[in-house]
Amino acid sequence: ADGHGGLLHIDGLLAGEYVLHPQCPGGYESPAPYARVVVTDKDQDGLVWHVNPGASLQGRVTTETGAPVADVEVEAAGQWTENDRTDDEGRYEITGLRAGNYTVTATALDGGHTEGKVTLGEAEAKVLDLRVQASARIAGTLVDAAGRPVSGLEVRADPKEPERSQGTSLSAPEVSSSGAFDIPVQPGAYHVYAAVDWSHPIAPGVDVTVAAGQRASVQIKVPAQDGVIKGKVVDANGAGVTDAVVTASVPSGFFDSGFTLGWNEHPVLTAGDGTFTLTGLGPDAYTVKASRPGAPIASQKGVTAGSTVTLTIVTPTSIAGTVAYPGG
Repeated sequence: ADGHGGLLHIDGLLAGEYVLHPQCPGGYESPAPYARVVVTDKDQDGLVWHVNPGASLQGRVTTETGAPVADVEVEAAGQWTENDRTDDEGRYEITGLRAGNYTVTATALDGGHTEGKVTLGEAEAKVLDLRVQASARIAGTLVDAAGRPVSGLEVRADPKEPERSQGTSLSAPEVSSSGAFDIPVQPGAYHVYAAVDWSHPIAPGVDVTVAAGQRASVQIKVPAQDGVIKGKVVDANGAGVTDAVVTASVPSGFFDSGFTLGWNEHPVLTAGDGTFTLTGLGPDAYTVKASRPGAPIASQKGVTAGSTVTLTIVTPTSIAGTVAYPGG
């Protein structure tokens, strides 16, 4: 809408049926469902959608000692989910809520967490103050069998009590070059382990229980990540391709198509003669890809550390044409 009289104008719609879902600032919500709008080859004018004043929820988020907690995400989850972040005084306000039952959670940046329940009537305003429980931390190091620090992997902490900890798998913000990690968590029991990415955990990991305000120290052993894959990227004539981006990632088992999904892709650029060296690899079988802007991706699957590969990037073709309205 344009902010002046609630006028709405949408261009470029294809023929078909549409349902509008207004999201209005200032605490308004839309009754459901709206009638479907049928778009043909003519403009639809004069349509009106009514919105109702929504219910609202406000309050303060504090620590167990009563100090305000700033920049906390407060989420009200029910038939619909809305959220807000606390200000410097710990205040929040969530508007535009439908009548119903809500679970209200507050999660601090350091892992502190709390949860409350509330029932809201039509256009009702309620106050709900939340007290965040002190967070805990799980810290430690990643090492290989020889005790050398390992970086380039993720460290994750899975709650062993999902009903208490929301079942959320937490990741270390960063594993340092010395293999150190530090994960803010809610108090409770966790299984902590390393992973190549979200779909490739590395067994076995360790179990640990940490109380509010405490810091648990663990050491996780993983296979050495010192493997190397070398190779060359060439064009259709066998000449080296410079400045191509080469990555190595472990294929995700969730996709039979061989789609790869990972944050540890070890990207490098090819040298002037098209050669490259990928380092910091584990014992997995990798998919190695080479790409350049405007060109198809070249790839080879099942490449293990110690291998040498050649990837060919072909010259791209083009498709040209004209887009026109019916009747010219």
